[in-house]
Amino acid sequence: MFFMKRELLNYLLIAGISLTMVVPNIRSLDQMIPEFIYYGILTTISLGYISFVGIGLDQTKLLVSHPLTIAVLIFFSLSIIGLFFAVNQSESIIALSKYFIIIVSVYVLSILMKNLSLQAFLILIISLLFLETSKVIYEFTKIYNFQSPLIRSRNYAGFAANVNVMAFSILFKLPFLVSILNKQKLSSFKNILLILLLSGSVFSIMISFSRGAILASILSMILYICFFIFFKYGDIKHWYKRIGVILLTIIITSATYSFLFQNAKASNISNRITSFDLVDTTSSINFRMTYYKNAIQAMFDQPLLGYGIGNWKVVSIKYAKDFIQGYEVPYHAHNDFLQIGAETGIIGFLSYLFIFLFLLYKLIWSILSNRVNQNKKEFYLAFFLCVLIYSLDSSINFPRARPVNIINLTLVIGFLISKNFKLESHENI
Repeated sequence: MFFMKRELLNYLLIAGISLTMVVPNIRSLDQMIPEFIYYGILTTISLGYISFVGIGLDQTKLLVSHPLTIAVLIFFSLSIIGLFFAVNQSESIIALSKYFIIIVSVYVLSILMKNLSLQAFLILIISLLFLETSKVIYEFTKIYNFQSPLIRSRNYAGFAANVNVMAFSILFKLPFLVSILNKQKLSSFKNILLILLLSGSVFSIMISFSRGAILASILSMILYICFFIFFKYGDIKHWYKRIGVILLTIIITSATYSFLFQNAKASNISNRITSFDLVDTTSSINFRMTYYKNAIQAMFDQPLLGYGIGNWKVVSIKYAKDFIQGYEVPYHAHNDFLQIGAETGIIGFLSYLFIFLFLLYKLIWSILSNRVNQNKKEFYLAFFLCVLIYSLDSSINFPRARPVNIINLTLVIGFLISKNFKLESHENI
């Protein structure tokens, strides 16, 4: 009886952390502040709970020598040492507290998810996807006007404060939805609901008008199809039907979007994703290229410890003073890896980059391994794609600073660590 109650409490804590995205801004000028406060409180409660109950001791022993743990410790240690040499120590303390919450939450989730099955994890992810998509569609229907529809409106951000954040958060979860969809009978009621959710999710990404998210969606779909072709997954007729249903859903959704936005006073999606203006110095891509160059220069100017974690917003003005206009301050380098390098030095950059490269490597190894059941490879692909999507987002945006994106990644890493990357065995998945 006690074990059942403990498992229920584990699930409630996991769900509580997962729902960080729905935290209201409480009149805060920055929505991320109340989200981080809530996230920190739930993480602290969870840590206290697992310490009091005494669970996760075996998991802790395994984590001590885990490559991810070593990389995280190097990164965090350099950040702490850099605090004493930081340009602005207050900013470093704030940034360190956020990173500490993230690291602890991964540890906590890896323990709470120890007995969480893959099916339960997928239900959690799909439930979160349903909440996000429903919120976006609801906000869209409230303001939509066929005669003059708004394109790239902040009202389409759903629970997030930014449409780019919303788009990548939804896209992060889509590989899991597609994997589940491929396991359902085409005629089942559940399959119809999943197809509707897929359509709503794709539509939400489209109305975000996020170039990065749309391009990442296309890349993910290409990789997904290549996976089936390369592995000759299952019955040929079976996966042709599945891919056909998915592509048909996307095509119908795209046609619906085109019809609803035919009167919009803006370029269409195809123009959006193919328009890379390298001539206009005020274009988005030129801004980002300049930020990247500045961050790289900063990293090599301070190669050992950087300028101090969280200090890019302070030192960036020095590098961008001839580029920014008015009171504009480049708070973020729009590339988490390079910004981490500027703030913690070259070793800090490499340790942070290693976390993602290690995850991608292990997941690719699992996909290619002959020891992995063929039916399980598709789920490994879903994990691989979501980590890849987050990495792409980190290369052009700054999900590291946004709780909505962070929660997605911590749930996935926590689950993978909880299985010690041994999902290949039937018992552990």
